[in-house]
Amino acid sequence: MSTVKFSQSNSVYSKKIDGKWVVLKKNGGHYYSFNDTAGLLWESLKKPMSNQNMSDLLVKQFGIDLKTAKEDVEEFIEDGIKDGLITQKV
Repeated sequence: MSTVKFSQSNSVYSKKIDGKWVVLKKNGGHYYSFNDTAGLLWESLKKPMSNQNMSDLLVKQFGIDLKTAKEDVEEFIEDGIKDGLITQKV
């Protein structure tokens, strides 16, 4: 059984500026900036990572419960895929 993993899309540029992540789509004029939580998740996606690993990272970093972490991760991934920032790997 394979685990679904996610990573940063190759169709974006990203850079950490003044402690915040800024992401720019290569083929459009859209840019995104992330708060601390989303920034941590974004940084973790430099290499493929599963939902569970990202949720565990939020629990460890911010001391939140696992249910909340999973909900946050799901929303981040769904939005990221919809906006073309995140790719899914099997």
